[in-house]
Amino acid sequence: MYLALLIILLPLILFTLVKILKIKVEGVESTPIYFSIRTKHIVSILEKIAVRSSNVINDFGRIAVYTTIFMIIFYFYFFFFNFLKFLFKFGETSKIIILYPGLTINIEESIYFFISVGFSLIIHEAAHALQALSHDIEVRWFGVGIFLGLIYGFVEIDDKALMKAGKEVRRKIYSSGPFTNLIIALTTFLLISAVYQLGISGILVVDTKREECAPLKGKIITRINDIRITNVEDFLNFMESRKVGEVVKIETVSGETYFIRLGERFGKSFLGVACVNYNTLYYNPFFKLLIWLGIININLAILNAAPFFLTDGGKFVREFKIKGEIINYLGVAILLLNMVASGLG
Repeated sequence: MYLALLIILLPLILFTLVKILKIKVEGVESTPIYFSIRTKHIVSILEKIAVRSSNVINDFGRIAVYTTIFMIIFYFYFFFFNFLKFLFKFGETSKIIILYPGLTINIEESIYFFISVGFSLIIHEAAHALQALSHDIEVRWFGVGIFLGLIYGFVEIDDKALMKAGKEVRRKIYSSGPFTNLIIALTTFLLISAVYQLGISGILVVDTKREECAPLKGKIITRINDIRITNVEDFLNFMESRKVGEVVKIETVSGETYFIRLGERFGKSFLGVACVNYNTLYYNPFFKLLIWLGIININLAILNAAPFFLTDGGKFVREFKIKGEIINYLGVAILLLNMVASGLG
């Protein structure tokens, strides 16, 4: 709670410090409700990349346009049927949860949240800038900021040049950001899937029901009778074929070995342990960061592609004139309905 309050008050705190210390730095803008830093140095780097890779960036933009159309369709499909599930009480619903450090995210996880958000926003805005620069549209500034506790990124593009560029170019610029986040999300999930296999899997004994099993509490079981145990399902399958009174050999991740005689419960063999799946990667900082990168980027991709007037998706569909405005209204309405349903459900 205190962390959330600190983040919300951060612009005011920074504004106070700037005034007291009389700090004047080019590109720094500070008010009681928002604080932003913008720079031309990153723009200079992006200009060089745009010159060398203009063809690749253009092709990227074309793919981004079609992908953004797909994401907009997916957004309406998913949230429309999700609302129907809330309304008519069928199927599994997905509640909308706002991720916010100190409220829905604990302090430890907040570190991964900030790193992931910062990285993802910078890459997102860089994609917009590169697409604009590849079409000879001036990008004046590249920056990040915080507004009433909400972190955001931005690029300042020459509006007149943007309007002269034509609808096709504007659509490529608007769609490049969400598409980039989608690529990062998919890449991250593939890495998670691959890296997960490298973790030491087993079952963690969280409680014991028999005195003979007391030494196992807190241990990670990896083998029973030389059979590999990677999850709870493996353990239950093993126990199905055991007999009451049978002595089993239990090995742990730390190299310890225990011989325990099985008890009896409800006419079946019974070891007497309560256990959960365990993987060392759950506690690995790199693995946690990968998970957060995936979560943040898939959300940024869908929400930025969604038509909400000021989002990339909102600007994208507005290129279709009156139909774009209608789609924006529908996009906001379907999200609000899901938020209300999530609160009541």
